[in-house]
Amino acid sequence: MSACNYDPLASFNDGSCCYDNCVQIEISDCNFPGEVAYSLKDDNGTEIFGLYSGAAPSSNIVCLPNGCYVVELYDAYGDGWDDGTFTITHLNSSNVLGSGIFPNEPAFEAFQLNVHFLLGPGQLGCNDPVACNYDSNATCNDGSCDYTTCIGCTDALACNYKPEATIDDASCCMENCLTLELIDYVGDGWDEGTYEIRDEETNLVLSGTLGYPLSYELQNLCLPDGCYYFSVQGSGYPEEIEWMINGTDTGTISGDGLTVTSTYFSIGGGFCFGCTDPDACTYNPFAFIDDGSCIEGPCVAYDNPWTARPITLAAFPLNAVTAGTLVGATSTQVTQSIDLTGEDIWFRFTAPTNGATFQVTTSAFDAIIELVDATYHSITSVNLVNGIGGERFNTDDLTPGAVYYIGVRNYNSAIGTGTFNINGQFLRRTTCPTNLGPYAVCSVLKAPHAGTANYNFIFTNNATSEVNNYQSFGSTSIPLENVAGIEYGASYNLEIESIFLLPNSLGQEEMLTVPPAAGCTITMGNPPAVSVNSNFSCANYGAVPRNVWIAFNPRVCTAIGYEIQFTNQNGIQAPFVFQSMTVSRYFRFAQVPQAINGAFYDVRIRPIFSYEYAGPWGPPVCVRVAGTSSFFTITNNLMDEPAVSREEVTTEPSYTASVYPNPANGTDLNLLVNSDEQTTLRVSMFDMMGKLVYTNQVQVDAEINTPMLVEKQLASGVYTIVFESKGEHTTQRLIIENR
Repeated sequence: MSACNYDPLASFNDGSCCYDNCVQIEISDCNFPGEVAYSLKDDNGTEIFGLYSGAAPSSNIVCLPNGCYVVELYDAYGDGWDDGTFTITHLNSSNVLGSGIFPNEPAFEAFQLNVHFLLGPGQLGCNDPVACNYDSNATCNDGSCDYTTCIGCTDALACNYKPEATIDDASCCMENCLTLELIDYVGDGWDEGTYEIRDEETNLVLSGTLGYPLSYELQNLCLPDGCYYFSVQGSGYPEEIEWMINGTDTGTISGDGLTVTSTYFSIGGGFCFGCTDPDACTYNPFAFIDDGSCIEGPCVAYDNPWTARPITLAAFPLNAVTAGTLVGATSTQVTQSIDLTGEDIWFRFTAPTNGATFQVTTSAFDAIIELVDATYHSITSVNLVNGIGGERFNTDDLTPGAVYYIGVRNYNSAIGTGTFNINGQFLRRTTCPTNLGPYAVCSVLKAPHAGTANYNFIFTNNATSEVNNYQSFGSTSIPLENVAGIEYGASYNLEIESIFLLPNSLGQEEMLTVPPAAGCTITMGNPPAVSVNSNFSCANYGAVPRNVWIAFNPRVCTAIGYEIQFTNQNGIQAPFVFQSMTVSRYFRFAQVPQAINGAFYDVRIRPIFSYEYAGPWGPPVCVRVAGTSSFFTITNNLMDEPAVSREEVTTEPSYTASVYPNPANGTDLNLLVNSDEQTTLRVSMFDMMGKLVYTNQVQVDAEINTPMLVEKQLASGVYTIVFESKGEHTTQRLIIENR
C-alpha cells in the first residue's frame, strides 16, 4: 500500500507500482469539453501520455523518472478553456507542479498553453544560450526564453540604436534616419487613430498608432531613398492629435488630425517635387508634385540630365574635348544637388572603368562640375576655384559599365555666362603580364602599360592565401626578390592596380586607383643549382688551407643561408652537413671541424629559405683540405701541397693565420693571426720553384694584425705560405697579380 498509484481493486501486481514520482494531471469540467485535450512530453519531445478526446473532466496518474517535462494543453476552437482549470500534482510530496486556467489570450488564437515542471534536482528557467534571458543555472527549459527584447541595433551612432539590445540584428540605420513624433494632448492615445507611410507606388511601408494611455512617443524610422506619402486617419478624437516627421530632405514636417492630416516627403533626394509640365524647359519627368519651378521655352539642347548629350571618354592621357555653351540654359534641380544657383548643360557617358577625370575650361563663368548617377541622384559636385574659371574633377568610384551624367553648371548667373570646353578621360586598367612564368625569384616582372608609371602589385599565395602588396612608383617593372612573401615553387594570383596621380582644380595631387578586370595566376620556378667555384676544385686549386674562403655561386635570391654537404671520397666518414646561416656565398674549412686535414671531399650546396621549401642540391665538386705536417717538401709541381707523413696524427692547430689581401700586389701584404695562447709564429713564403722569398718570426698574444715588410716586389704568380708554431704547421696559397 506504499505505492503512490496503489489500486485497492487490483488482485494481481502488474509491475506498475510507483514509489518515487507519481504525477497526477487533473482537468476540471468546462462549457465545451469536446475542445479540450492535452499531452505529456519529456524534454526530448517524446509523448508519454495524452488525452485527445473528452479530456474534461479527467484525472490521470503517471509514474515518471526524474527529469524535465511539459504538459501541452490544447483548445480546438482557439478561445481557451472558458471556465475550465488544470492541476498538476506530485503525489509523493503533495506539491502542486502547476495549476490555473487556459485563458483566451491572444483572443481567438489561444490554441495551446504549455506548462513546464521539473522532477528531481535541477532548476527551471531559460537554458538556451542564445536567448536574451539565458540562465546558466537552469537545467530545464520552462518556456520563458525571450528572443526579441535584447535583439536590435547595438551601434550607438545609428539613428535606431537600441540601448537594451545585446545582440545586433544588422538593422542599424546610419543614413536616411528619420524620427516620427506622435502626440496626444489628453494622454489617452490616438483612440483607434492610425498613421500610414506609403511609397511612390502607394505600397504600404509602415503603419502604427499611439497606444493607450500614452501622450507622446518617439519612433525611429529608416527608409530607403525615395518619395513617401504620410497620412493620419481613424481617430475618434482627431482634435487631440499632433505629429512631426524630422530629417526629411526639406527638414521637419508637421501636422495634426484635423487640418493637415497628410503630406508628401522625400528622403535621400527623391524626385517628389519639380516641374511637372512636359512642355517646360525645366520639366522633370520623375516629379509628381509641381513646385512652381517650370520655365517656358524656347529651350536649349541638353538642358537637363534626361536629355543629356552622349559623349565617349578618351583613354587617359588622350583627349576628348567637347564644346558647349550655357547661353539660354536653365537651372535643373537634381536629386541631392548642392549647387542650384545657375544654368547647366548635361552630358551622358558610360564608364569603361571605375576611374575618370574631367576638366572644364572657361573664361566666361564660375564653373561647377556635378556627377549624377543613372537614377539622377547627385553623387558629388566640385567647386574649388573661386570666381570665373574652370574646374577639374577626378574620381575612382565609378561602376564599370554604368551610365552617368556630368553637368557643367554656373555657380552665379550674375557674374556671367558663355561657352566652355569639357575634356572627359577614363583611367585605364592594366592587364596580366604576357609571361605567366615560371619566374625566377631574381627576375623582373613587367606590367602592361596603362597610361601611368605607377602600379600596385597584389600577390595572393594560392596555397596559403597570404597577401603581399608591392607598390612601384615610376616603373612598370618590379624585381620579384623585393616582394615580401615571394617563394620558389609557389603560384600566386596576381592583381595589378593602376595608380594615377592627378591634380585637382587647385593643382593638388590626388591618388586614384583602378583595379584590374581580373587577376591571373603566375608561377615561380625552382632556385638555380649552387656549386663550389671551380677555381677551388681539387683539379684547379689543390689542397685548400682551412683559413681560405671558398666561394660558391650563383646567388640565390631570398635565401637566408646554405647547407653544405661533405662526402669523404675515401669513405672513412659518413657524409655530414654544415649550415652557413648567412647570405654570404663563402665558407672555409676552419668553420667545419669534421673536415679531416688532407682529405678529399665531394661538396654539394643547396639554399635555405625562411619558409618550408627544400632547394635542390647543386652538383658535387671535389675540394681537398690542406694537410698539416712537421716537415714540408716544396717541389716544382705547382699544385702539390707539402707532404704529410702517413704515421703522423694530425690535429687542429691552436692558431689561425692568413695573409691578405688575396690576390694581392707584390708589396702590400698584411698578416692576421689569432691564437689561443702566447706563442712564436714563423712565417715562410715560397715561390713556384720552391725558393724561399720571405721569412719572419712574430710574437703572438691572442691576436695580431700587422703589415708584412717584403724587401722587393714579388713577381706575379702563386706562392705557398707556411705558418709554424710549436710543431704545428698550416699553409696558405697566395696569388700575386702585378698590374
